[in-house]
This record gives sequence, structure tokens and C-alpha cells, in this order.
Amino acid sequence: MYMHTHTQPAQVSGLSIKAIAAHCPELEALYTERAGTVDDYAMACLAKGCPGLTTLDLGMQDAITDAALTILAQHCRHATLRYICIYICIYIYLYI
Repeated sequence: MYMHTHTQPAQVSGLSIKAIAAHCPELEALYTERAGTVDDYAMACLAKGCPGLTTLDLGMQDAITDAALTILAQHCRHATLRYICIYICIYIYLYI
């Protein structure tokens, strides 16, 4: 299952993501770039409810932090999450 929310004026909230997570356990791809506000709690629900995610675009989501990435890594099946976009997620800090 694939969901793309990039078309305007679609807006996705944390509540929307929680509903998707609860009702779409086979979801593989979600694109939310510039489509509302998604937070860490919504990402936790998504990671737990949709463990088969392969593609996740969180571009320009300014309520996402490092905690969301940690939760995604812990709950998505080993090696299934192959692409994640965190473009202009200002509260994610990558340490290399």
C-alpha cells in the first residue's frame, strides 16, 4: 500500500498518521513532505503499526526529532526501511 500526501491542499496531522497506523498495517510507503504537521508520537504509532515501511518522506516536518528516527529503527522490520527523507527537519541532528 502506498500513500502520497504531497498534493496541496492536503494536510496531514499527527492524528491522521495515527489513524493510518491503526488501519493500514501493510503500508509500505508514505510521503508527507510539506503536508501538515507530524510529530514524534505520530511516528511512534506509525513505526509500531506499519512495521513493513520501505519508504518514508518526512521532508520539511519541523516537529520531528531524533527520537522519531530511533523509534522507526527499533520497530520497522530489519532492513525493510530503505529510504527516509529528512530534508529540512530542523530538530534532527545527525552525528557521523
